[in-house]
Amino acid sequence: MRVALALVLAALMAVPTATARPGAKGLRILYASDWTGPMEIFAADPSGRAPIQQVTFARPDGVCQQGRPAEACGYTRPQPSPDGRWLAYWSVGSGYNPAALWLARADGTSARTIGVGYDADWSPDSRSLAYSAADGIHVATTAGADRIVYRTGTYVSQAHWSPDGKAIAFAGQGGLIVLRGGRSSVLVPDEPDSIAWSPDSREIAYATNHGIFLVSTSPRSHVPRPVYIVTTQSYYPTKWDLAFSPNGRVLAFHDAAKIGLVDSRTLRMRTFAVVARDIAWAPDGSRLLVVRGTEYDTAISTGDLQTLTPSGHVAGVVSASGAYGGQIDSAAWTVPARGIAYRLPQRVTGVFAGGPVQELVADGERVALVECATISTAVPTSGEIDVAATLSSVCPARSGRQAYVASLALAGDRLVWWEADLGLGYGWSMRELTLGGTPIEIAHGSGTLGGPPNIGSGTAVGAGSLLAISNWRHHYENGHPLVDRQAIQRVEPGGCPCTEISSSPGPYTPLDVDENRIVVSGTNETRILAPDGTILLSVRVPTLAAQLSGSQLVLAVGNTLRVYDADSGALDATWPLPTGPAGHDCNTYGDPSCTGSPRPPVTLEDVAHGLAAYILNGQVHVLRLSDGVDRLVAPGTLARFVDGGLVYADGARIWLTAYDQLPLQ
Repeated sequence: MRVALALVLAALMAVPTATARPGAKGLRILYASDWTGPMEIFAADPSGRAPIQQVTFARPDGVCQQGRPAEACGYTRPQPSPDGRWLAYWSVGSGYNPAALWLARADGTSARTIGVGYDADWSPDSRSLAYSAADGIHVATTAGADRIVYRTGTYVSQAHWSPDGKAIAFAGQGGLIVLRGGRSSVLVPDEPDSIAWSPDSREIAYATNHGIFLVSTSPRSHVPRPVYIVTTQSYYPTKWDLAFSPNGRVLAFHDAAKIGLVDSRTLRMRTFAVVARDIAWAPDGSRLLVVRGTEYDTAISTGDLQTLTPSGHVAGVVSASGAYGGQIDSAAWTVPARGIAYRLPQRVTGVFAGGPVQELVADGERVALVECATISTAVPTSGEIDVAATLSSVCPARSGRQAYVASLALAGDRLVWWEADLGLGYGWSMRELTLGGTPIEIAHGSGTLGGPPNIGSGTAVGAGSLLAISNWRHHYENGHPLVDRQAIQRVEPGGCPCTEISSSPGPYTPLDVDENRIVVSGTNETRILAPDGTILLSVRVPTLAAQLSGSQLVLAVGNTLRVYDADSGALDATWPLPTGPAGHDCNTYGDPSCTGSPRPPVTLEDVAHGLAAYILNGQVHVLRLSDGVDRLVAPGTLARFVDGGLVYADGARIWLTAYDQLPLQ
């Protein structure tokens, strides 16, 4: 994007610096990171003298889906109160749902939810939070009260309390609105993307897709002063962040390419080629905290947590590649009140994947996974991850459009996956990769946003030397997709054309591969196929989830798991699940059986060693097939068995629990 200054500047501004640092001894930066798996809040000493400490240690209950944009589930956006006694923060929302606002003591204890909303800001006296929600602007107190102060049926956001505590500014469809004494007034008709009050409460800086402006809060004059004008519009709206220095002399901002410092009186400006996604002034105005990275649409890129002085000196605080780094998405300064003590950080095991794990498959001792548009493999016992393919430099949300990956399968040293950059109309492709080689396209086509392509390929499964996919034709009837024909194809090393081995009218979904056999299920029955398509077994029970392990075929039927003899088809056992129905790990675009809503609450993940693994409400369970004993293992969103035990993913980490350490033993 090309930008130009609103005014021609004769010289770089002189930036005031502070000679003293009040409270520097106890100064901390709170930041959110997925280093431990879920997104948690940590405390860092900007001087580097004290070790990292931790504030939150859990994750929200219930189904844990990736947020918008791409973040591991957990807690983020720390907002400490001015007096250092309280902490507001957010839980990462599911899919496109808004996040929940939480309030806790400054050390993370006594946490409670306030409500679902978009953003929040502390009152200067630290007694109240103003936050925007679907029904308007709320004020919640630390004592537990919550009242709505501005009711509306339209979207509002960017609630910001004035430094004098007399007004709340926010963005609404009417523009930039100020609520004072119970009465609202529109300062400017443009709806801002970001807002910052001057410390004396006399001006508000705001940003729109056209640039940055200053407007007086005086009732006599509401004529905006342009500070920075965008001359070329981008496809993705600019994500602005605005922050006045504590003395009000400097307005800091960042866009997608740089950080700018503007003298609020002369409008002289200097810029730094520092890509950031979060900035904030230190309490003494000596420096900015900077969270490196960008955010746009449903994707982010992240980097180190740093500080930047007005003279341009950059200092590292937390490295993204170091311990308790990872994907850092937000940060804030604080001076904790007397008596507040943060806790030691939790010791973590498992393997850090680099970002939220979106796909997980296994074969033998190896797993393959997708995180942040990167396809990797790992042997969990070694603790090392090897990148097989990188599809994008940013981290897209699971529900996002960029570098969408689905239908991942692993067989020995071969991988197959489905990928697309989604749009209103999109092109898709399926690729095969032999580890250490170059991806080969084995199928491609086009589709329409919102569902799988009418003529498509996907649903990859594999193990050993056998990889299989399916292709399909479907049409829509009364708004619902109906599969006309689906065929199973065997993927040979070196690419396609792939051999069609079996087909059926209607849905015919491959669900698992084991010992050179493929499990498929259609409208009326579930089959076990040989590699050439020969039907080895037919069970007159259709299912959305089936797993095959040696002599055991496990089908999910309603809220039960049925265990069949894989040779004779005899029903050996039926075990209840806590709820139902159960399905398989689904993706909307690469699998026509996944277009229904709502999705099944249980996903059958894998079967091995006489055990079944399934996910319910963001928790990994194992069920013993011999007697139906069911035990909870740990929080997680995906799980697979490998030779050494059960591998499961929670946020940005994968863990291995050996068979003899599972709670069934």
